[in-house]
Amino acid sequence: MIAPPNVRMSRHAEIDAISAILSDAFVNEDGLNYWLKQGREKDRVRKRFFDAAVRDAINPKRDLWVAEAGGERLGAAIWLAPGLKSFDWSFLEELMFTPLFFSISGIKGMARARELGQAHAIPSATTPRALGVSRRITHRSRQRRRLRDPEGNACSAR
Repeated sequence: MIAPPNVRMSRHAEIDAISAILSDAFVNEDGLNYWLKQGREKDRVRKRFFDAAVRDAINPKRDLWVAEAGGERLGAAIWLAPGLKSFDWSFLEELMFTPLFFSISGIKGMARARELGQAHAIPSATTPRALGVSRRITHRSRQRRRLRDPEGNACSAR
């Protein structure tokens, strides 16, 4: 039997490793790919996004968590307490981050990110359709929810 991973709050010295783990974990994540540049730039801009996200781009009240087993990092997470917004910036901070987000998403991507942000601000929106996510994307997401148990057998996320 495989021992469960240890999950703990990260140390500041691990910030680069956490960025790399998250960047690798979100290669094919529809929500992120919806607004980040794609094609030849996809890997570079995703890494740049997570480098900023684990440092100062996401709410300073966020926590960074690491899952590890046998001395190896297996995963990481950026966690915000309920009610906090990821990008809760002042006008000056928004100006400061604009060049970064323009470089990783372009004009169309910034508009899409804004749409997503506005949809997430609606507290009654609890389904992907209510958030404006197309049926094509939600169908593809459901198809990807194929998990594996510790023995490697396929199981459903439902």
